[in-house]
Amino acid sequence: MKKELSSKYKRFWRKMRTLYRFTASNENSLEEEFTFRLVPMQIFLFAVFAAFFIILLTSFVLLFTPMKAYMPGFVDRRLRKEIVRNAAVLDSLSDIVTMQEEYIHNIRRVMKGDIAVDSLPSYDSLTIQVNLDSLQASQATKQYVRQFEEEEKFNLAAKITEIPTEGLFFYKPVQRGIISVKFDRYAKHFGIDLLTHKQEPVQATLDGTVVLCCLGIDGYIIQVQHKNNFISLYRHTSELLKKEGDKVKAGEAIAIAGMYESEKPDSEAALVHFELWYKGNPLNPEEYIIF
Repeated sequence: MKKELSSKYKRFWRKMRTLYRFTASNENSLEEEFTFRLVPMQIFLFAVFAAFFIILLTSFVLLFTPMKAYMPGFVDRRLRKEIVRNAAVLDSLSDIVTMQEEYIHNIRRVMKGDIAVDSLPSYDSLTIQVNLDSLQASQATKQYVRQFEEEEKFNLAAKITEIPTEGLFFYKPVQRGIISVKFDRYAKHFGIDLLTHKQEPVQATLDGTVVLCCLGIDGYIIQVQHKNNFISLYRHTSELLKKEGDKVKAGEAIAIAGMYESEKPDSEAALVHFELWYKGNPLNPEEYIIF
């Protein structure tokens, strides 16, 4: 059996290296028009190199030209930022249109005589006469306010109402991942857990400076200080790509995901814990980042 296979193999390679001659003749005069010699191995190598060149050219066109925008699943960062900005503008315009419609509706009712002009409430602060003496807080009220502020000073569950996010665009910590555990300030879970793939790059959510790099019991930890008193924290990483003091850009890889205890040893799943803080207070990342 082995001899037969060896014999067939030798005959095959002998045919591949055999020189063949191709001739084209005139049918009427039988005169030879042209002739060329060819080896089957040359045809095979030419086909392989041609296929490789076509694949290389296609990959270059898709990766380094605007054609990549048409690839399924690809979203340009600038386009993503523009989509978020347009969504915010559209929401503002929707509120303005609603107010204009309500205003026109009230004008129509006044013109028809359904309601008196003075019965419409005024929302113009310049036309409202306020008695400032009636707004002075009593001593009991001031005492209660001071007591409440002291009690809530170190309460991480106290939610901040004003966050300076104007001009900021928060990037997702991992591009491919789903939220497995949500933010819950009352359960002392001051972040979210993202289920992703091993070796997935962990990205900085904003521009900033790395202020902490250390190894915990559940993987490496990296913390980044951003402008406007924002701090982001990333845990359960298997490898750090930055060190303390490094400047990072929004969307730049700072670590690698990989620390996740799965029931299957060969599982490709990884878990990344992400926290976002402002002036010592935890924020819900889902309110600032589109996941």
